[in-house]
Amino acid sequence: MGVCASDATPEAKVERLVIEDDQVRIEELRVRGESQRIVVKLKGSGGREYDIVPPTGASDPSQRLKAPAGSALWRLFSF
Repeated sequence: MGVCASDATPEAKVERLVIEDDQVRIEELRVRGESQRIVVKLKGSGGREYDIVPPTGASDPSQRLKAPAGSALWRLFSF
């Protein structure tokens, strides 16, 4: 049996937002309007970057990070 087009689940809306000035670049990934990842890249001091923990909303509690929303997570190593 074939699948009717009206039975198909619609694709999630994915947005990649970038805000930039002379000192910093902020990249945000949103899926279905909910922030999934926020990365702040500093331009001046060696180009270091860190993540901001977005609010979890209605996500699966087993997938939540231990850090509270709005916390900064520094990357120590990059491969």
